[in-house]
Amino acid sequence: MKKGVRLIDIGNELGVSAVTVSNALLNQKGVSRELRAKIVDKAIEMGYVNTQSAGKKEKTISLGVLIHDQYLDKYATFYWHMYQRMSIKAIENGCITMVEIINQRDVEERNIPVMVRDDKIQALLILGELPTAYLELLKGSIDIPMVFVDFYKKNIRDVDSIISNNFYGMYFLTNEVIKRGHRDLMFVGAVNATASITDRFFGFLKSLAENGIEYNSSMIIPDRTADNTYIPVEVPEHIPSAIVCNSDLVAADISSKLMRAGYRVPEDVSVVGFDNYLFPGLSEIEFTTYDVNVDEMVETAISIIVKRINKESMPEPRIYMTSGHIVERESLINKAK
Repeated sequence: MKKGVRLIDIGNELGVSAVTVSNALLNQKGVSRELRAKIVDKAIEMGYVNTQSAGKKEKTISLGVLIHDQYLDKYATFYWHMYQRMSIKAIENGCITMVEIINQRDVEERNIPVMVRDDKIQALLILGELPTAYLELLKGSIDIPMVFVDFYKKNIRDVDSIISNNFYGMYFLTNEVIKRGHRDLMFVGAVNATASITDRFFGFLKSLAENGIEYNSSMIIPDRTADNTYIPVEVPEHIPSAIVCNSDLVAADISSKLMRAGYRVPEDVSVVGFDNYLFPGLSEIEFTTYDVNVDEMVETAISIIVKRINKESMPEPRIYMTSGHIVERESLINKAK
């Protein structure tokens, strides 16, 4: 980690005063949410360590955040957005975050993250699902609290997990699609690639079953392999009335390919996503989606990890589920009769 980074150094990089930087990092009034996020990101990038609470008894808590590079596309991704929100919430709770990106080689060679190996952190938050064997390796290598964010592992029961209500979120979203008159549906997602996609798929199935729509395997369009490696989404030979996607990013991908193939979205095909996050400018279509409530997820994660660090009275590690809501936009319309 870099040393000697001052508030004025951060301010000079962003064209703001050292006072503004200080107010942002201490969560004081007078700094917009957008500017606060930029200042927090720049502070992390430059290796700034928050020493502004030196006059207090409490020490700044160092939190490690681990993300696999497969979740970080060339566009700003959902998990990078989640990390930014987490950084802000961490500062509000007297913590500073350190992010480390690992790749598939690290996983296969069982490489321990540098921040873990060098004992730089007091807790570890993992954003996005990783293979069970690698998670077990991490768990056996550290004696600090660990939290899984946006996934859970059925075979690792003694770690807190924060997830969205993927099952019922997709169930409600699919119900909305069917309510609009669509009964010829497809689902985009590799069913067993991650626990989140699996839950979303079964929410989709529950909605089909309750609405008297028979499921068959031709209704699935894969977007990755079983080991969670992304693959190009292909336009199906049979074009359905509506396509239900496991993420907004996938919704944008298949919509652009449909339009290049001559189909109109949503006039010919309605398309819905999930997550309610898409990098601005990535799609000209605004998707109906399910908002997973990122702020509640990161607030829950930070609250739990701080309590674990401070050894406060807590229940045994368990799954915490947050609820979101449907966001209606232009990509879903009533089926023409």
